[in-house]
Amino acid sequence: MEDLAKIELFVGGIPIATMAEMQTYAYAVPEDQVGSAIITRFIAGEDVDPGQLQRALDGDARAAVAGDDAALEVIQTVAERLRKAFPTETP
Repeated sequence: MEDLAKIELFVGGIPIATMAEMQTYAYAVPEDQVGSAIITRFIAGEDVDPGQLQRALDGDARAAVAGDDAALEVIQTVAERLRKAFPTETP
């Protein structure tokens, strides 16, 4: 099995997260909730709009995993990378 920490997920050709990081987020979302569509598309490897992804990380993602410190740390880390890579497109 491939090491998920080595699989990178990109926005605009820039690596923003690893599959392992996003797996931490995905497993923290309760089964009775639907995760953010834009984050799901990002995890699936689609090239998503950085502003939309930032808004999803700052809103839906945090709410979905409230109380899971590891997932919240992943969201914070990914959001910071996104802001650094796309300073004019992210809030």
